[in-house]
Amino acid sequence: MGTTRLDGAVLRAFADGAVEVLDAHRAELDALNVFPVADSDTGTNLWLTLREGRAALARLDDGAPPAALARGLARGTLVGARGNSGVIVSQYLGELLRALGDGAVDGAVDAGVVARALRRATDAAYAAVAHPVEGTVLSVARAVADGAAEAAGDVADVLAAGLAAGHAALGRTPEQLAALREAGVLDAGGWGLLLVLRALADACGVPRSAGLVPAPGPADAAVHGHVHDADQGGAFEVMYVVDCGRADGGPTDGVADRLRGALAAVGDSVAVVGGDGLWQAHVHTDTPLEAVGTAAVAGVAATQVRVRHIGRQAGVHGAQAPALGLVAVTGAAGLTADLARAGAVVVLVPPGRAAGPELERAVDDTGADDVLVLAAGGLVASVDRPGLRVRRGLSEAQVVAGAATLAALAGRETDAGRLASAVLAAVDGVRTATVADVGAGGDAGGVGEVVAERVLAAARALVADDTTLLTLLAGADAPGDLGARVAAAVGDRVEVVVLPTGLPGREVVLGAEAGTA
Repeated sequence: MGTTRLDGAVLRAFADGAVEVLDAHRAELDALNVFPVADSDTGTNLWLTLREGRAALARLDDGAPPAALARGLARGTLVGARGNSGVIVSQYLGELLRALGDGAVDGAVDAGVVARALRRATDAAYAAVAHPVEGTVLSVARAVADGAAEAAGDVADVLAAGLAAGHAALGRTPEQLAALREAGVLDAGGWGLLLVLRALADACGVPRSAGLVPAPGPADAAVHGHVHDADQGGAFEVMYVVDCGRADGGPTDGVADRLRGALAAVGDSVAVVGGDGLWQAHVHTDTPLEAVGTAAVAGVAATQVRVRHIGRQAGVHGAQAPALGLVAVTGAAGLTADLARAGAVVVLVPPGRAAGPELERAVDDTGADDVLVLAAGGLVASVDRPGLRVRRGLSEAQVVAGAATLAALAGRETDAGRLASAVLAAVDGVRTATVADVGAGGDAGGVGEVVAERVLAAARALVADDTTLLTLLAGADAPGDLGARVAAAVGDRVEVVVLPTGLPGREVVLGAEAGTA
């Protein structure tokens, strides 16, 4: 095998093989997941990432040039990347495909091209991460490149040598990373990458060698995966896409570096992947509002924003799958933390935009067969799949009430239909009022007092004999003492909660809820 053709058939076989092998092993990979956090989703994240790439490839005509097919596959994995390992592997795969395409002669690559492509992919993966850690997928990728570079022979020899070196490095990951050593497991992301590369080798016709897939770890790896956790501080995972169109230099130069710097200031597990005007950003953080704002700090706009609470979502693709998954669609960045903490996968939609592909991804990310989408406003795309219920046109107060209701029922009710009915009943029972911003005229104190008086009047009008909870969703410039003043006005029998929306201005949305018997 002096050279290997990289045509559409090979690319489609690779995508199919990668998705199939990751699906077959994702439960094992999930069980190994102890770094950077033990949330048991590495295998599922890699599978979903490659599945998005395959779907993007499937949308292209069979007659499209191989370079266009490779770009489609790479873009699909980039935009559809899930989790820390998913974004890193998407960057690795994108650069690998670009390098193979750059080196191809008449659609074929030789051993030297493959070895150089593996090195470029590794360098790109390292560069994507703000603070690379050894003992992870990065170490395995580097070993693959080293092994391939030292090999003599044809494409099959280079790929086989790289895979063998990668598997040896995978076996050493517990020596490099304390979290793996304490749990007695190998790195999940590294093993997942080797499965993807094995699929590429299969698609290229490389004969299989014995012993290339090691045992993943001890039989009780799944238990260990929930006991041992790395000291990584961020409680929330925030991911978003930046799409500036194709970059020709100029204003998009340095975007990835600026994003990494801004994200590193608010969290850990930072990775920014992509290029040519399209990037995917990932961070674990305790401050989702600040994380979402990092795009603006970098001079770009965030789209397809998703927020998850890592602890609440741990194990949802396995034994901890919820009876009813919840996706909360909101236009208020300040509410993302509270909604995610309640167990929702949160989609943040900027004003005037509709939730599209990110909504489908969020539904998958719940891990549930039955999913309820609560959408503030009506800006959500149509998603057609079994077990999905969508309620559009809600106020932000209703979305908050629905998430809180489902969180309160967690563990007490296991029937998805009854859970959905209870949540929707709570949503429909919220009485709402909106006090608009009165504008910037006059002095700030006087304007704020006008808003406060209107909020007090609205609160008195909303509160009924059966009201037990009054939620105030307050804009960034709303008076700071609103909660105390409203509580004094409505009396001790009504709990008053103030949640900042993170939106500019003084607008306040009120939501009154009745107690349950």
